[in-house]
Amino acid sequence: MDLALFAITLLSGIIIGKRKLLPERIIDKSDKLLNIVIYTLILLIGIEIGNYREVLTSLGNIGIKSVTIALLSTILSAHFTKMLYERRKRN
Repeated sequence: MDLALFAITLLSGIIIGKRKLLPERIIDKSDKLLNIVIYTLILLIGIEIGNYREVLTSLGNIGIKSVTIALLSTILSAHFTKMLYERRKRN
């Protein structure tokens, strides 16, 4: 179910963007909204991790590599999303 919802949401966004169904003023502000949503998700993930003592106490067992991969994935996703948006905005 989660995968189907993800796919439907993504495809809907692609169709809306491709057909230019949103006014330009909303599209211009989507970068800021996207950044707010990404940082909110990061905050919520941190809160979720902080609520589970088992996760915090087993971080040593999980390893620094796992934490690094998760952080880099989040940071790079935000960076490339912003970069692609700015590139699209120029064209």
